[in-house]
Amino acid sequence: MVMTNSRQARTPAPATASSSRRGEASAAWIGYLAEAVRWAPSADNSQPWELAVCGDRLVLQVAGARASLGARHPAVLLSLGAAGENLAQAAAAAGLDTATWQWRWTPTPALVLPF
Repeated sequence: MVMTNSRQARTPAPATASSSRRGEASAAWIGYLAEAVRWAPSADNSQPWELAVCGDRLVLQVAGARASLGARHPAVLLSLGAAGENLAQAAAAAGLDTATWQWRWTPTPALVLPF
């Protein structure tokens, strides 16, 4: 852990962006990106999102059980956007390509990130 101030600790980025197999993220990178998402602000601190690894993609999507206002409520979408921005900032700072990321709106709002 790296101390950024007296109140919070941040995990430093792992040394390499991917595992030895092309297109497959390492556990260290998934953890690093998940930590960035965890620090995102959310409506009523509900953190109405989930982060899933689906083959060669990382998907940040609305988690129905925690989105008590509804998956398309403006506060939930704003929270998802904040989590997506934290994820994009962490990935860009680590040198990962974010140009191919895309928002998906059906069946639930999500950000899809190919590795």
